[in-house]
Amino acid sequence: AFFTYTVVGWRGTGNVSYETALTAIIIEGAIFLVLALTGIRFALAKLIPEPIRHATAPAIGCFLAHLGFQTAEGLGVVVSDIATAVTLGACPEEKRTSIVAYDDACAADGICIISDAYTCDVLGGKMTSATT
Repeated sequence: AFFTYTVVGWRGTGNVSYETALTAIIIEGAIFLVLALTGIRFALAKLIPEPIRHATAPAIGCFLAHLGFQTAEGLGVVVSDIATAVTLGACPEEKRTSIVAYDDACAADGICIISDAYTCDVLGGKMTSATT
């Protein structure tokens, strides 16, 4: 998710190409394989405090549930919000305001990439159904 949304950017709007990001992931995988085969990974894992080790799996589960609740990936129950970052969604289509990737091309030429994500707060939309 970090490489997808931050490094490469939404639909390639980031500073790093997807080829470079995939190369970094392959190198990371090779390093992890070496650490696992030599037993260093186990030693490093034992250094992490037990409460953090127990809390990591539920935190990842909550993150994946959050992705599933978003519009582009799933139900559309939560959407972007300017003030709080996340708010209830599923407002009617006429009340949706699309999120735009604002970059240099958008500012200079008006060529803006419109996201699948939307916010309901600008036009006064209220959640009407979790499936619409």
